[in-house]
Amino acid sequence: MADLKELKNKIKESIDKGANDLEKIHKEIFSLPLDYLAKIGPLEETAKGIKNFSNETIGNIYEFIRKLNQKVDEIATELLTKIEKKG
Repeated sequence: MADLKELKNKIKESIDKGANDLEKIHKEIFSLPLDYLAKIGPLEETAKGIKNFSNETIGNIYEFIRKLNQKVDEIATELLTKIEKKG
């Protein structure tokens, strides 16, 4: 049973790390063209607004993934505890 709990923890940690890494990459890639547009005077404010909106949206998506992962981890922990008590 300890092996299953350890595997569960590793999976949760991997998903969290992956979500964090992908969020950072996603934001960086999306920012590249906006950073160039922001250098054009009349487009600066618009580009900054789009970048802020996209960063918030991307952050919310990955936060949802992390929260879902946390909930799945809680359910898996409960199930493993019940199995352990029966066994």
